[in-house]
Amino acid sequence: MSLPVSPQPTASTRALRRLLRDCATGLYQQFYYLGKDVTCREGNLLLEYGFTKAPSEGFKKTSCYTLEQPGFTLELYGSCASCVTPQGQVVFLRPKNRFYHWVSPHRCIAGRWSAADLDAGTADSLYTAVRPLLQWWLTYEAWLRERMPPAYRQQIHREWKKQNRRKSWLTPDQDTDWVASFLQQGHEPPRPQLRSPRHPSTYPARYHAPQRRASPPPLSLC
Repeated sequence: MSLPVSPQPTASTRALRRLLRDCATGLYQQFYYLGKDVTCREGNLLLEYGFTKAPSEGFKKTSCYTLEQPGFTLELYGSCASCVTPQGQVVFLRPKNRFYHWVSPHRCIAGRWSAADLDAGTADSLYTAVRPLLQWWLTYEAWLRERMPPAYRQQIHREWKKQNRRKSWLTPDQDTDWVASFLQQGHEPPRPQLRSPRHPSTYPARYHAPQRRASPPPLSLC
């Protein structure tokens, strides 16, 4: 008796999986940005945006940032993110650089998950589940552009690229443009072009934060 043969993924499905991997790489970089927002000289920007901060129940001496909105709960740790909506729960695990459906009845806590809590799902199901998280990403960065000068994000990106050249992704503005395109077009947007711009001098000037008295920095998400 022969075993049933699983259907081969279509070209459209393979393309969407690649785009989800691209998107995960972008969120990996975004975590570095969020960590810098926590330690910003002007104050903790995540708290200003509306997150609450509590000690992590997982790793010691780390924090969990929670944003509660109608029909949407987002929890950010240094190593993962959990997004809960009425349609279900999706997590981003930074060590794996990947999105998963969360199938455990318990909350996702950094350092306290196992393979049994995760479901890779299908490309289409993951794309549907991750959309609220990506929409928040765009909304947060739009808020940040109103709050901080353009040079602020550009400088953080330069620092990230210098430290993690192999993991660097699109530049600010390019990243949110691509995410918006991914949300609008699904399978259709082109893969991100990660080449450095030809004219780096067109970047805004370096960001110089105002001086203030030294104080212990908040725990970073990084």
